[in-house]
Amino acid sequence: MPKSTTCGTEGYTPPFLWDDGVLDAGRTWCAGADRFALAILLVEFLVLDKGAPLAAEGGMFRQDELCARSGHAVDLAREGLKRDYPAALPLFEAAIGSNDFADCPSPEDWNQFFDTIPEAPARPPRLTQLETIAPDFFERLLKKRRPAAPIWPAPRLDEMPMDELHLPTRSGQAV
Repeated sequence: MPKSTTCGTEGYTPPFLWDDGVLDAGRTWCAGADRFALAILLVEFLVLDKGAPLAAEGGMFRQDELCARSGHAVDLAREGLKRDYPAALPLFEAAIGSNDFADCPSPEDWNQFFDTIPEAPARPPRLTQLETIAPDFFERLLKKRRPAAPIWPAPRLDEMPMDELHLPTRSGQAV
């Protein structure tokens, strides 16, 4: 285990972790910490089209839009979900409006949604149906990329109060 790690990627970090422009890395060490990023990633899978503009880290959303809970990409996502996947819109709204990881849709919530999608024509394409990406695609994309956002270190595990860490054991009980 590394001594420290980052607490989020730009465009996938929830707004409730920010306080006056400062990211609170300590709040990312908890159960459900990836729920917000999961929602963002799944919405990108559902609404991004070929040729869509991408933000700093190659995703759909800019961090300032997520913090404001509105903006061009957020509006595009809402419109695309409303049009093509209306059952996913409440899940996206729950994530965008969340004030805690527990407020974000769970993986089970997303699985239930995906179980409702008919096979065709609204279901996203299977990987075997996608075009082959040209070898220089990522090179061209990286040349357009702006410098990476600063990395905010997460607290060291040995600095975390042990009563806040509830790690599951093989028996399923938290230690």
